[in-house]
Amino acid sequence: MLLFFLACASPSDDETPLEKGAPDELALPDIEDVDFQSAFEEMFTVGMTVNLNNAWKGHKKTVELGSEGCPDWYAGPPPQAGDNVDEDAGGVAWQDRCKTVGDRRFSGWGWWDGTLERSGDETVGITSEARRQLSGDGLVAYGDTVSFEFDGQANDSIYLLDAGEDTRWVYNSFVDATVTGSLPFEGSPTPGGWRTDLYFSAVGGKAPSITARGNVYLFDVLVQDRFDSVVMDLELVSEEAAGPDDCILEPLGTLSIRDTNAYWYDLVFLPRYADDTALDEEYSSCDGCGTFYVRGQEQEEEVCIDLSFAFDMLEAPDPNDFVLSVRIP
Repeated sequence: MLLFFLACASPSDDETPLEKGAPDELALPDIEDVDFQSAFEEMFTVGMTVNLNNAWKGHKKTVELGSEGCPDWYAGPPPQAGDNVDEDAGGVAWQDRCKTVGDRRFSGWGWWDGTLERSGDETVGITSEARRQLSGDGLVAYGDTVSFEFDGQANDSIYLLDAGEDTRWVYNSFVDATVTGSLPFEGSPTPGGWRTDLYFSAVGGKAPSITARGNVYLFDVLVQDRFDSVVMDLELVSEEAAGPDDCILEPLGTLSIRDTNAYWYDLVFLPRYADDTALDEEYSSCDGCGTFYVRGQEQEEEVCIDLSFAFDMLEAPDPNDFVLSVRIP
């Protein structure tokens, strides 16, 4: 049978892609009325809110909603966690499919752990170092309203030196999860929640800087009624943190946004790595403008954005929130 199919193969199967001809050029969407400067800045602003600290707010409130017998609590990971959490991980967890006295529904499981250490004194400054993890596939709802949903895993850490006017901190977060619900997102820029695979790092204090790598998909919030996803591979430095060769007018890397028709729009800025000489000449202008691509096709017009507002958005999480104890009813 193999020889039969080989004998019937069309001669065109041996043609190279060049001999077959180039593929048809992708059709470009109508973008005449789109304000891309605003769209890229707004989607970046959304990405700035995607971290475990904001998701943790919903988790913390969920833990307080349990009642006697609902949900079941565990010291360490619950049976349903399987390979998602090391069996010796410690921490605290819930697992159940039940209704509380207040008619709140718990379904699935959630596990978390956190640590906090402090050192120093008021004369030299107090240092706080905290870490936490959250994993789960759980849903908490009241009627038809989702209070909190977390499906995936996340971790973050905070290093905070409180020395009066010389307070400095470093926050790192990685979230690979679907997060929705009224408890973490009511009144936020993303009330419908998000699906994300995002690493976010921020340095606060006198020399702030930001790093973001990953993607965010919004469930029901559309910037300009058109854009629902953002991919970031960016580094930003403030004037105070910049070295002699750093550009403070624009980030390093790329910023991409997607519309509801799954068309991608990319901004390519300065290369993130100094040894990337292939891009140095083409993208070397430090002017806040990026090379603009629509569906992978370079456009004549540049798009210029200003992300300096991001440093004003930075706020250190409270290290005390990293350790969450549970009072079993």
